[in-house]
Amino acid sequence: MPKRLFKQVVYVASFAAVVIGIVSVILYFVLKQPPSCFDKKLNQGETEVDCGGPCVSCDLRHLKPLQVSGVTLFDSGQGAVSTLVEVRNLNPNYGADHFSYTIDFYDKFSKKIFSYDGESFVYPGRIKKLVDTGIAIGLQDIGRAELTIDTSSLSWRPVIEFIPAKTDIRELDIGIDSATQNVVISGLAINNNAYAVPEINVVAIIYNKRDVPINIAKTLLKDFPPFHERSFQISIPVVDVSNFNRESTDIFLEASPQQ
Repeated sequence: MPKRLFKQVVYVASFAAVVIGIVSVILYFVLKQPPSCFDKKLNQGETEVDCGGPCVSCDLRHLKPLQVSGVTLFDSGQGAVSTLVEVRNLNPNYGADHFSYTIDFYDKFSKKIFSYDGESFVYPGRIKKLVDTGIAIGLQDIGRAELTIDTSSLSWRPVIEFIPAKTDIRELDIGIDSATQNVVISGLAINNNAYAVPEINVVAIIYNKRDVPINIAKTLLKDFPPFHERSFQISIPVVDVSNFNRESTDIFLEASPQQ
């Protein structure tokens, strides 16, 4: 190859390399994506990849889903049922101060025949006994029921912000009504908070002598002033009162956590 031609080729190649380099640098800075919480890289002061620092906390990122037990059904009478479900929160550092759920009821041929919507909450690291009463469907029509939590409705709060309402029960009495043979539970519900509580649910679960739940009930007390107490009474039908285990009766108050 002639020397002059060789020099021209070298000059052209060098010029092309320079142009390509400049273009590459420009494209790099133009097309380079800024750091984000979704780039699958540990950057911008993150504690772990895409969490911590300016991103969502790693505790929230690694939250375990709420676990739901099967639905236990009870006959409420007058063509209605009650349901009992355990909702387990395996996160000791976070509670959900609100979530929405749906209970779907199916007949014996697995056809959905009714749905019931509700709302509740669950404390950090606790098991919530979720009780719904007076659902307008007959027990004889139901083959099975399933509860589903709407995960998009979950409102998580750290344990330091999740302040339980202080409530208590005194003068509790559990007896049998001689006329109806119902289990009758009465007592005083107490609001030990320095603020008014809009609603307090008094929930009762009764068991047979094998410690299997046989019926449930609840009553709602509204507009509870600070440091106030109020009487309540719950009457629960029982098929065989001789099989009722008084000692296993579970009575508790349910009030939303302080906002």
